[in-house]
Amino acid sequence: MAPSGNILPKRAVHSFTSAYTKLFHAPNIRLRLAEYKAPNYSIVATILLFGAYFIYSGIFYDIINGPPSIGQERDERTGEYYPSVIARQGMSSQYVFEGLSAGFLFMLGGLGFILLSYPNFNALLSGAIIVPIAYLMLSQFMRQKQPGYPY
Repeated sequence: MAPSGNILPKRAVHSFTSAYTKLFHAPNIRLRLAEYKAPNYSIVATILLFGAYFIYSGIFYDIINGPPSIGQERDERTGEYYPSVIARQGMSSQYVFEGLSAGFLFMLGGLGFILLSYPNFNALLSGAIIVPIAYLMLSQFMRQKQPGYPY
C-alpha cells in the first residue's frame, strides 16, 4: 500500500481535537471594530508644519551635539566680547538659535511658494514678496557663515 502523505492518521487527529474542545471552550463574545474618526485637517497640517520646522532647524544635530544657544565673538578694535547667533567656525557647526532662525526662513520660503500656487492676486503678490526675502536672508546667513559665499 502506498503512503498517503499524512503523518498522523485521521482518527488520531479527530480524537485530539474532540478532547481539546471538551476541555477548553471558546468565549462567547462579540468583538466590534474600533470606530475611527478622521482628525481635523488643520491639526494635521499644523503638526506636520511644526515637524518640518524642527527638522529644517537641525534639531537632531542640536540633540546629538548639544551646541550652545548663542556664542560669543571678540571685537578686534575694543577687545570686548559680544553675543553672536551665527557660528562662524565653518559649515559643520551651528548654534541653536541659528538653526531655529534658518528653519524659520526655510518655512517662510516654502509658505511663499505655496502662496504662489493660489490664483488670488493678494496671495500671488504675497508669495512674490516672501520668496525673495527668504532667499536673500538665507544668502546673508551663508555669507556670514562662510566668507566669500558667491550667492
